[in-house]
Amino acid sequence: MKNTDFKKIKNQFNLIIEKLDYSNISNQKIFTVSFDIDKNNFYMKNELLNSHRPFIFSSNTFSVFGFVCEKIFSFETNNEYQYNKNKILKYISESFAINNNYEAKTFIFGGLSFDLNQNYDDIWKNVPLVNFTLPRYIFHDYKLIINLYTDVKISLEKIKLKISTYIDELEKIYSNNSINFHSELTEIKNLKEKNIYFKKINHLLNKLKNKDESITKVVVSRIKKATFKNKIPLFNIFNNLVSKNTDNMNFLYSIDDDINIIGSSPELIISKNGIKIKSESIAGTNYQTTTDDFTTNNKEIIEQKIVTKYINDFFKNNSTNILFNDQPNIKKSSNIEHLWTSFSADQNNNKSILDLLYELHPTPAIAGEPKKEALNIINSYHENRGWYGGPIGWIDNKLNGNFFLNIRSGLGINKELYLFSGSGITDQSNADNEWIETEYKFNSMEDSLK
Repeated sequence: MKNTDFKKIKNQFNLIIEKLDYSNISNQKIFTVSFDIDKNNFYMKNELLNSHRPFIFSSNTFSVFGFVCEKIFSFETNNEYQYNKNKILKYISESFAINNNYEAKTFIFGGLSFDLNQNYDDIWKNVPLVNFTLPRYIFHDYKLIINLYTDVKISLEKIKLKISTYIDELEKIYSNNSINFHSELTEIKNLKEKNIYFKKINHLLNKLKNKDESITKVVVSRIKKATFKNKIPLFNIFNNLVSKNTDNMNFLYSIDDDINIIGSSPELIISKNGIKIKSESIAGTNYQTTTDDFTTNNKEIIEQKIVTKYINDFFKNNSTNILFNDQPNIKKSSNIEHLWTSFSADQNNNKSILDLLYELHPTPAIAGEPKKEALNIINSYHENRGWYGGPIGWIDNKLNGNFFLNIRSGLGINKELYLFSGSGITDQSNADNEWIETEYKFNSMEDSLK
């Protein structure tokens, strides 16, 4: 953005404030104003991604970019989250559009842990169980959106003063010289040895083959640590992910100044747009993409059918006019393929997107089946997943939104980026093949670090 853009924005804002009907303001917490941006001047500066707490979701069909935290909703326990989640929805749905435009949009971004009933430590000790953030600045659909949050009723003069200050702050950010940020990757290593992983898989295979507790599938994960010479080059990594994974939802979510989640998800958990809800069953993996037997491989078919049945049952409980493909298609993600069934339907109840998300997640694609027994096994292995395998996404002021599975991803802390990869284990699994599969899944992130 240029100086002329900011001059135009300031003039527009003064006109908007003059026309604002203050009588419509009551107890709203969020005030939002949006400005059209010339697409030729619409770009992200490098330093915005390496500072100012970025929040980005980008695919070939959607892009939204927020930065600077205006309000954070953070919860350390599931009880605390369940008690407060409807307040978050109320605040965002009642947001006041200063432009007086019904179509005006704003967003709140959020991420949740894989298992909301577990407390995670070690690398996750400074990461809340659940975190939602209202950014001060959002770029979407060639619009600049500025958000103001207040806990008390605010005067018209205070609104004008605060947002004018925010516009000045943004102009200062854009006037700074770009930083060509570079940090050399020095090492990538496994945090657990291969023999320990094999021991875990073989122990699980004995359970599955002996039909213990009627378990049919459990997802087991691994962790690697990538170390950089300096601070993690988030801008470079994110750009690499976007260029290599155009069909995925690429994401960068800032939890703290030095703590970030970054990744490229091929999997939608839940989408809500009015009464229209969507989800995906993605399971079964082919890393030998030149072979033709993937769609007839019994192990992969069984694994995907387990997920498809689970999601279909969820849709039967929450919707009508359910549509899905009878036979799975193939979805490509980076250097691997998955079996893929897409669901869409009309919601037949009043559950919010967060209610639907809580009911649906975790699916057998990331946990196993049955869910309770699979989670017990995963927790007994002390995998310490944290946000890996959890939902990450956004909600807008119409209470529509999208949440994706936080996979093919990493947790960045200062100079270290912890990478995660998992695979579904059934009674037909083989430890060697599962190790290779997780290596291919790691590659989607590792290739973007260089």
